[in-house]
Amino acid sequence: MDTATAAIRLADEFGWFIARLYGVAAPGVCRCPKGSACPSPGKHPIGNDWGGLATNDSERIVDEFQAGDNIGLLLGEKSGVIDVEYDTAEGRAAVEEALRGIELVTPTFRSGRSTHRLFRWSSEFPKAAKLDINGIEFRLGSDGRAAQSVLPPSTHHTGVSYQWLEGFSPWECQVAELPERLASLLVNTAASGEGPRAPVGKANVNWRKIIQTTLRQPGRNYALFRTACGLLVNSFNHENEDDIGAVLRILRGINATQCQPPLDDKEVQHVLERAIQERRKDVSSQICADSGIKVEKNGDALEFSPESLTLTVVTSDPVEYRLYAPSWSAHTERNTGIVSLTSEQFRNADKVADAVLEQTRVVCLDTFPDQWSIVWDGKRGGKNSPPVVGIKAKLLAAARAEGRVIDAPRSAKRSVVLAQFILERLIRAKPPDDADRPLASGAPKRMADGSIWFRWEFLWQEMRRYHGTIEQEKRAMQRKLESVFGAWPTRRRDVGGGKLVYCVWGPREMHLLEEYQAGGVTEEETAAGEPKQGGEGSWTTSG
Repeated sequence: MDTATAAIRLADEFGWFIARLYGVAAPGVCRCPKGSACPSPGKHPIGNDWGGLATNDSERIVDEFQAGDNIGLLLGEKSGVIDVEYDTAEGRAAVEEALRGIELVTPTFRSGRSTHRLFRWSSEFPKAAKLDINGIEFRLGSDGRAAQSVLPPSTHHTGVSYQWLEGFSPWECQVAELPERLASLLVNTAASGEGPRAPVGKANVNWRKIIQTTLRQPGRNYALFRTACGLLVNSFNHENEDDIGAVLRILRGINATQCQPPLDDKEVQHVLERAIQERRKDVSSQICADSGIKVEKNGDALEFSPESLTLTVVTSDPVEYRLYAPSWSAHTERNTGIVSLTSEQFRNADKVADAVLEQTRVVCLDTFPDQWSIVWDGKRGGKNSPPVVGIKAKLLAAARAEGRVIDAPRSAKRSVVLAQFILERLIRAKPPDDADRPLASGAPKRMADGSIWFRWEFLWQEMRRYHGTIEQEKRAMQRKLESVFGAWPTRRRDVGGGKLVYCVWGPREMHLLEEYQAGGVTEEETAAGEPKQGGEGSWTTSG
């Protein structure tokens, strides 16, 4: 269902208060006036008093919701619902520990990289809009402080849709009470006065406190470590050598002026190295958590291993690289868990991420693009950073060692499958008529002289629809058939007030195409005889 229909049903059937959110115009581009400069595309409400404007009146939703809007659920007492999610490996581990041994059934959905679970609101919960505890984010919307969560089928900033987990939509299960372990963690932490606790890598740096505090033993080392972690999260890139140098200078300055006695310079450098490793591990674990990739330290190097991610190489035409991850099974066609890549895609980290997102619709590997490139390709060590071993070469080596390099039969080769599709489509070409003119749409039509006129782009769009072809295959398939025919027969024709280029294939090309897809002729065998130099009526002219 579209977002407006979903919003109406959620308000009518559950009484939930719905807020209109700006949608996403394109990946990374918000529909709000800021567009691509918006820091929260697809996630923020429309209007200043959005908490007051949220409604469970379905008639208002019908009047106000527009195409492209996202759905925001107002959390707290009004809707009677809270949202519990995590964005980090630490949060995931904390949630799994709290739910260990519990058969939990409550509305659950996936966003770009997080799992959200909805629970019943309680007046006993802390008075806060949201709290972060041990990496778990509790969105409470309490004490008049508005909080909201983006609901399916809204569009994520990556361009994919938020999705309810199968069997866990609000129409399939009821909102459960917050499990006792999570409730105790929430209430006890707030009551203790500790407040939100974030992972050390997410620490905020209180500069005023640091420069006014004398750092003594014990604690000076840890204070520098927290400072370095905060700088690498908020202000500097932990993979940029210039930024790393700047952080080192800052730490040396704090050490010289605030630490009594100052640490040895080598210890200051070691503090920074540990902070870099912590930051790298934190970010990488978010990338790898749902894709069967293990992050581990090997000496000074951070190493990525394909723990449950596997590769099968199919020596078809062209070669196909099949990536498999068990966690992808729920999101891939026929629940195979397999994402198919061409050799060009396999070589490029960005294109791997694009293919995985396109074929799973929900798995986003490049949430942190710079980090994903390192996970896939690895990275040379620098002056202040150790080398990183990526997984691309490891996947290939494992495929060879474990016998997952498969020689596909000729009938399964990509070019043969596509040639068969082309042949079947041209056989069904529109029959001749009195006009004896090609179709402006470019669809195949048989002319009075027996030739078939069509536009390659038209046929290619049909192949994309039925076979999931990619743009790089378009020219490759054309070159292959050109080698089989000995030429690429085309003609220009005035159609609809302009000249269009049509492929013009006659009985000879149809015969060679049939032979090729049946295995009787290969692309290395060019057709016998020279192409005819035809005039206006010739259908074998190369143009």
